[in-house]
Amino acid sequence: MTRYLACVLVVAACTGKKPAGKCDNEVARLEAWIAILAAEGHTIYPSSRFLTPILVTEVAPATPPQLPVVQMTDREVRFQGRLLTTHDRIDELHVAELEELRAAMGKDATEIAVMADGSAPWRSIAVVGHAAAAAGFTRLRFVFRGVSKLPPPAPSWIDAELGPLHEVHDDNAPVPDLEAAMRRAKDPTRQRVFGRCPSGRAFLERSLADSGDETTDKSAVLLAGIAEAHRKCGCSEDVAAVQRWLWALWNREQSNMPHASVVVTLSAEAPRVELPAAMPWSDAHKTILAHARDNIAVRFGD
Repeated sequence: MTRYLACVLVVAACTGKKPAGKCDNEVARLEAWIAILAAEGHTIYPSSRFLTPILVTEVAPATPPQLPVVQMTDREVRFQGRLLTTHDRIDELHVAELEELRAAMGKDATEIAVMADGSAPWRSIAVVGHAAAAAGFTRLRFVFRGVSKLPPPAPSWIDAELGPLHEVHDDNAPVPDLEAAMRRAKDPTRQRVFGRCPSGRAFLERSLADSGDETTDKSAVLLAGIAEAHRKCGCSEDVAAVQRWLWALWNREQSNMPHASVVVTLSAEAPRVELPAAMPWSDAHKTILAHARDNIAVRFGD
């Protein structure tokens, strides 16, 4: 019996597989971790070194809908990356620009998103809100950064492959060498998640493949099956590498993740929100959170 157990241990050491009980516990923890990752959602709006969203604790993080977004940095107001105006010239923002946007979105479009840096002045928020209402929008979705229940994954071999955490998008950064990245991705000697387990590797490749079926939520398929794939591989992969791979795939290394958002209804009959024009969004957002929480409609401007 002793000799048999020794052989089993040697085989486990060579394959990297864990004993069944230990693997079951690891899979259960991975499933719980994945459930939180899925609930907190993936990225919709890219991070920027010019915009630091406010961290809110009272709103649970979740994936917001994909909407056209007005982004306010510390100096500028942008729409979908295009400069609209600056804070010191915010009164030059024309309703026509948002009317054209709504027309392009379709007659049933009712909502746009706003993501603002904490230093953006209330005056800019109010002007954008007033212009949105005048253009026919009835809802504004304010996007913040939520508080995650998940700490970043523990260090693992994949860290050297994926690079540092907490990167932000920099429009002025050099263009990535896509050809070098493709060569690296196809390098047969590169270590891969589930690289020692053909069934696990096949599952990942199937989940990420472009099946052409637009009704299939590939992220849901991936999250639903990856813990079981880890089990079938005998937990031979470093679970921290699996988590970090998912962490990167969900863009959780971005500085504005996870997203948390609230919606306020725009109404010409609602009381006007009166705040000092120069009040920073880091303070003014509390009023918007309160209106969203209590489902109170708002009016920006006259």
